[in-house]
Amino acid sequence: MGDVALSVPVVHALSEQHPEIEVYVLTQPKFFPIFSGIPRVKLLALETRGAHRGFWGIRSLAQTLKQHRWTAVLDAHNVLRTRVLRLWMGAGIPWHVLDKGRADKRALISRHNKVFRPLSHATDRYADLCFQAGFPISLGPQACLPKPPRPLDWDDQHKGYWLGVAPFAAHKSKQYPWSALIDALTAIQEQSPDRHIRFVFFGGGAKERMMIEELLEGFPSSTHTLDLPLESQLAWASHLDLMLAMDSANGHLAGMYGVPVVTLWGQTHPYAGFAPFLQPMERQIVPDRAQYPLLPTTIFGKKGYKPYARVMESISPERVAEVVRNTLNSLG
Repeated sequence: MGDVALSVPVVHALSEQHPEIEVYVLTQPKFFPIFSGIPRVKLLALETRGAHRGFWGIRSLAQTLKQHRWTAVLDAHNVLRTRVLRLWMGAGIPWHVLDKGRADKRALISRHNKVFRPLSHATDRYADLCFQAGFPISLGPQACLPKPPRPLDWDDQHKGYWLGVAPFAAHKSKQYPWSALIDALTAIQEQSPDRHIRFVFFGGGAKERMMIEELLEGFPSSTHTLDLPLESQLAWASHLDLMLAMDSANGHLAGMYGVPVVTLWGQTHPYAGFAPFLQPMERQIVPDRAQYPLLPTTIFGKKGYKPYARVMESISPERVAEVVRNTLNSLG
């Protein structure tokens, strides 16, 4: 979902800056709400567990897509499934394929001869695809999505700040220690008593529900989005004053609306090009590389380096609270 959310500002910019073309997005139906705020974009369903499952399912998809007369087709994923799709669609299709910079990413996470430098951001790579296709775009705040209406259960009486908190990540290598998170949230409230901060917790699943219920007990003025459909979760995320997240999808969903996002990084790193859209480095909180010089050890977090399992403990709750406070101060 994070990769999909990062593509949204590019699709929005392409549609707005080139109104002479029709833009189609092929993605899974569960992601359709993410693109709902972009006018003139048509969505094509990718049924990876249904009609388009497996090798022959991709062939069926290719036959359907070939019915269109495409000016350009952008492979913004460049994985095995899309390579097979390109094969089945055959010659004559004007393909433009994403350069994922795999060699540079391997060098970034290498334990030997590491090349520690910032790589191109994912949105810039997507934008380069548009340029290759003959449709250059400019990315900036104007590429962020317009905000949908506020959620029906939004408390208009609250005059302080709404801070989103997405405390979970798909992999342990990106998960901030739970006790440290609670200490950080406590420090955020204590350091800003005049701001009247309320938290909005994002997450899902039975185990995460129990943990968020624990947070709600500790921060009784807070709320959550556990039982809401994706459309409503997006509405909440779009109107936040700030989102505090792991290196995970919720940070990207808030970032595509231009919401300030403070990200806690574990064994991954913003230099890989996957920080939330338009978020500066001062909002990226990374572990102590003097203590853990091999960071980053993974691009997406799935295969973490076991000796570095506790890297996020080097990020103090006070540091998290300080970055959040500084970000809120910068907003006025």
